[in-house]
Amino acid sequence: MIPFVNYGVLVWLLGAGFVSVFFYKRRTGQRLSVRSGARMGWITGVMSFAILAVIMTFALLAINRMGRLAAVRDQMTSCRCRKRTSTKLPRPRRAL
Repeated sequence: MIPFVNYGVLVWLLGAGFVSVFFYKRRTGQRLSVRSGARMGWITGVMSFAILAVIMTFALLAINRMGRLAAVRDQMTSCRCRKRTSTKLPRPRRAL
């Protein structure tokens, strides 16, 4: 996987907040107060969550149609059956 794509969601969420404030100021011509900014922020967060939930749902449906979801489920089940080996963690040292 491309390393910087993992952080794309964070950039997208922050960018959505900045774009929503930009469009609000452009449309109304007024500056945003802290209270209005917080309100717009949580609304943007809810909308971003809804969009991301729809995208992830369609992605999982596509994976399921290809038959890959059953393979993933089988692999997870087979890993659970393995006997766990206990590894002892080293004892923490005392601070001086």
